[in-house]
Amino acid sequence: MATNMFTLQGPDGAVFDVVDNAGTLELQLDGATIAVGTTQTAIASLTGAAGGTANGSLVDQLTVTAITDSTTGTADGTLADVGGAFSQATLNNNFADLAAKVNTVVTDLTVAADNTTELAAKVEAILVALRAYGVIAA
Repeated sequence: MATNMFTLQGPDGAVFDVVDNAGTLELQLDGATIAVGTTQTAIASLTGAAGGTANGSLVDQLTVTAITDSTTGTADGTLADVGGAFSQATLNNNFADLAAKVNTVVTDLTVAADNTTELAAKVEAILVALRAYGVIAA
């Protein structure tokens, strides 16, 4: 007797079922069997922190740190033309703007690394669940 393990509905309305038919897994599309198999593919676990190379592990790639702004300038989001007459305040403000932007990028990269680590943990949890339910091999 076939047992429906789970059902997914695609964005186009198509219904996919994974069915256990007496120990044989079947993938069905709108009730018609489109794939049959008893061999489950093992999927390697993700390891590591946050990073970027698709090599089965995640490695922290964040090496840049925030810049200490000692210019005494005020960041306003615009780099001003220093002009013909030198102005220390204008120059300091320009460097303060650059420091503020670099520090924003550092913050954004840190958040992205944290998000990648969180995503890896969620993917790993999905793999553990799929293994526990016998959908993929351990």
